[in-house]
Amino acid sequence: MFAGLPEQIVASDLTIRTRPKAELMPPFLASYLSFLHVTGYWKARAGGASGSMKKITRAQVEAEEIPVPPLGEQRRIVGQLGQEMAAVGRARAGAAAQLESVRLLPARLLHEAFGGSGAEAWPRVQLGEACEIQLGKMLSPASKTGTRSQPYLRNANVLWNQFDLSSVLEMDFSEDQADKLALRPGDLLVCEGGEPGRSAVWNGEISPCYYQKALHRLRARDSRTSPHFLMFRLWFGSVTGEFLDSHSKTTIAHLPAIRLGRLAVGVPRVSEQLRIVRSLNERMAGVERLRKSAEDQLAAINALPAALLRRAFSGAL
Repeated sequence: MFAGLPEQIVASDLTIRTRPKAELMPPFLASYLSFLHVTGYWKARAGGASGSMKKITRAQVEAEEIPVPPLGEQRRIVGQLGQEMAAVGRARAGAAAQLESVRLLPARLLHEAFGGSGAEAWPRVQLGEACEIQLGKMLSPASKTGTRSQPYLRNANVLWNQFDLSSVLEMDFSEDQADKLALRPGDLLVCEGGEPGRSAVWNGEISPCYYQKALHRLRARDSRTSPHFLMFRLWFGSVTGEFLDSHSKTTIAHLPAIRLGRLAVGVPRVSEQLRIVRSLNERMAGVERLRKSAEDQLAAINALPAALLRRAFSGAL
């Protein structure tokens, strides 16, 4: 397969092998074909039925005319491209390592807050004693009649310490279900499956709003327990593998209500809970800024090969 040419636009189901003549260096040809790929040239000419794999044909490749500068110029372009692509590779590796380091920071911050000797001395309480735990409504065809349609949250809507409300679906909730499953500001929503324990505190972003059975709703029984503190404690449990069940017969990880209710957590004084929450919110916001900056840097580096190929074959290299 040509360098840089993706599988979805290869000719037929076979790799096309080229054997350049003496006046055309194989690395120069490969670089030029990659240039055609990054500029969208091959994709625009790929054929195929709608919804099927797009392909270019052998005849299209054989008929393609390419510029063939003198061998000395080809060597210069290939050599310069090789040096600059190598530099890009080193920069990409460094940026990827930096991004990975940033992604590890939340776990480190959570360990500092919940993994020290001070946390071991906190009074312990089971979540089922500190909170009312209620699963949401089961999704079914009967819940989609549209007679009492209301927005509800799914597992996909709940991220760590935030909600993704870009896609909120609706289903029917009877009066009894609405009374039982309506969300209130301060409710802690916890994922049962997917990434068990992933949670966020609802602030009334949508009203009214309900939730699906894939989520647990934890509602503090009194003001002695901060839902935000419990959210960070669950995050700590997730990064330490507390919710993994090595004895489970299924490969699908989930956190049932009984197990969640029996989870014993250390709970300090309310003032200490709020201090920890403020500190973690501030530091996690800083980590998020670092993550965004590192991702932007890596994206900019990943765009460099295309820019280098454009320069090389526009005469600017």
